[in-house]
Amino acid sequence: MAMARVVTYVQMINSLKLQLLLIFGIGSLLNPVMAQDEAITESQLAVEGRFVQAKQAALLGQIDEAINLFTALAEDDEDNAVIQFELGRLHYSKEELNTAVDHLEKAWALDQQDAYAYLLAEIYESAGRYREGAELMETLIDEHTEEVDL
Repeated sequence: MAMARVVTYVQMINSLKLQLLLIFGIGSLLNPVMAQDEAITESQLAVEGRFVQAKQAALLGQIDEAINLFTALAEDDEDNAVIQFELGRLHYSKEELNTAVDHLEKAWALDQQDAYAYLLAEIYESAGRYREGAELMETLIDEHTEEVDL
């Protein structure tokens, strides 16, 4: 009886993870397509399916498989900031800091999302590249700080 509850609980968590992935992960790839009010093509749908497969591998802790899948996606679309970000995150989780930095720098250059910058700054710090991390954080602070006349 207890084993059945554990299996059901694990299935529920995996289902929830996949739902969150579909809501948050795929949406960031679909936004450019949706913004243009175009129908999603079969090839775009195939890319989305490959992205889901890669995210699922990452969520299940299959980091090497996820890296392989995201690398294949990046070979087809090297200027996709989301894919570069995911590769950076995965390499960081394996403590492959230089490779993680390369991917995060590319993601940040393509799309200056705060999330990319925060993770990149964290990786800079982990790699002992404190000046670069501090400069990046200073850039973010400047962008998000309003001057107020007192």
